[in-house]
Formats: sequence, C-alpha cells, structure tokens
Amino acid sequence: MKRLLFVLLSVLFITNLNAQENFDFLIGKSVIAEFDYSSAKIDKLDAEDFFLEENRSNPNFEYLYKKRMLDIFIENCNNKVDKWCMLYKENENAEYKMIVKILRIDDDGAHHADIIITKINSNEILEKFHVGTNGGKWNTFFNLSAEYVEKLGDKTGIYIKRRITQ
Repeated sequence: MKRLLFVLLSVLFITNLNAQENFDFLIGKSVIAEFDYSSAKIDKLDAEDFFLEENRSNPNFEYLYKKRMLDIFIENCNNKVDKWCMLYKENENAEYKMIVKILRIDDDGAHHADIIITKINSNEILEKFHVGTNGGKWNTFFNLSAEYVEKLGDKTGIYIKRRITQ
C-alpha cells in the first residue's frame, strides 16, 4: 500500500508546464545540465543566505555541495535516458541546455525543481516541467540532499525517456 501511494505521489509530482508532443528533438544530442539556485529556498532561507551560513563553518561547503549535487543528478538522469541523449557539465558540441531550477529544498532533503530545456545560446523554452521528491528523516542535510537529487535525476530521466517516441 505504501509503495502504491509513493508511485502515485511520484507521478503527481511531475507536471508538464509546456507540453510538446515528444522529446524526439533530444535523440542523439548532447545536453549541458546546470543547476540554478537563484530563486531557491533552502530550509526556509534564501539559497544565498543558506550558503553564506554554511560557508562560515566550512568555507568550501557551497562549492562542494553544488558540484556534488550536479554530478549526482547527471549520473542518475543519464542512467535513465539510456542511449537517447547524454547530459554533461560541459560539452562544446552540445545543442541543448537543461536548467534544473531549484525552487525549494526542505530540511528533510525533499527537492522541488522546474526542469527547463532550451537550445544553447537561446532563451526560448522548448520544454518545462516540474519534478519533486519526498524527503527523509535521519541523516545530514548534505547526505539527504544527495539521496533526493538521485531521485530527482531518476525521475527526470524517466520522464524524458517516456516522451521519446522511437
């Protein structure tokens, strides 16, 4: 019963905000992935304030956190999209960009983000959808975030793969 509820809630957390017929335009393409924390609330603080506070006790926290979360997201999303397209941090041949606009990270690690796909060097939004994860209970904020960024990557990759028609 809990598993069924989790699956139903997971489906509800992915909402397409700019529906195209499919994601076939991504087939065989390289996609640059980046996280955008500019509008994020982290544990009820603006992201900038949160990172300033964390950097006081660990001067490298923000850098390490952002780097690790992007690495985890890319790895998990790539595992789900399979051969259809590949996400990278950097790739000079990439035609598309995926912006993971973090909206909220709760103190239990739950993440809520808008996924925005554009052409490189363009502001035209080709796709935009929302992905969210449920949080956990017992661990450090860093480890809870890592766990739920894995799920964010998984859900994003599954959503893209399902929208490829070939």
